[in-house]
Amino acid sequence: MPLLTSLAFAPILLKTGGATLATTGSSLGAATTAAAAAGGATAAAAGGGAAAAAGGKVLGLAMITKGVSSAAKSSAFTKHQQQHQQQQQQQQQKQQQQQQEQQQEVFLVLLLQLVMQQHQASVLQQQQQHPLLQQHHSLWQHLLQEQQQQQQQQQQQQQQQQQQQQQQLVKEEV
Repeated sequence: MPLLTSLAFAPILLKTGGATLATTGSSLGAATTAAAAAGGATAAAAGGGAAAAAGGKVLGLAMITKGVSSAAKSSAFTKHQQQHQQQQQQQQQKQQQQQQEQQQEVFLVLLLQLVMQQHQASVLQQQQQHPLLQQHHSLWQHLLQEQQQQQQQQQQQQQQQQQQQQQQLVKEEV
């Protein structure tokens, strides 16, 4: 009878954890062991109570271990999903930023081309309307060329003077 009683209450006790079942099984085993001393008919029940206590402990530990393992796996999976989502969001943000930068560069290039075209059109229009402006532009180019030629001549003269000075120094040393 005690074994049947402990087995009848086993599902209820399993809900509260294997530790409770093990405690109940131990106390039932102790009670049936005392009854076995009084009569041989209850000896089998004492062994059953002890087996139920041992089984309850093992079952309780297995359930706790499984629960902890499942919780750890669930936590790791959730963390992995969050990291994956964060990486995807970061990549999307980088791609959007690169696209914006490229669009800005294209816009600036087009704007610069437009400004240059307008400037050239304006210069051509002015030159066509004012022949004197063309002459003035040509005069400036001519003056600029003359200045560059003078600078080149001065540089050549300085180089010749330096070479002559070096040659004199070499002659004096000899």
